[in-house]
Amino acid sequence: MTLAAGSGSRRIKSIRAGLVTISTLDLGPGRKDEEDTIFEAAVDVTSGMVLEEGAHAYVYQHIQDYMLIPDSTGG
Repeated sequence: MTLAAGSGSRRIKSIRAGLVTISTLDLGPGRKDEEDTIFEAAVDVTSGMVLEEGAHAYVYQHIQDYMLIPDSTGG
């Protein structure tokens, strides 16, 4: 995330990172696709801080159960 030059420092409430897993099933020619949300999660990476002008990077880790990752074998 970047704060433009000349914008000054900014106090932020929080930075939230989210993950959404969506599965799309192709039902074949002449039929509509089916789309389902499998999983949704969000995490507050940081909160209550002052950002200065320039680029900022944050690292976070989200561990997702392998059973929530769709593949062509149904696993």
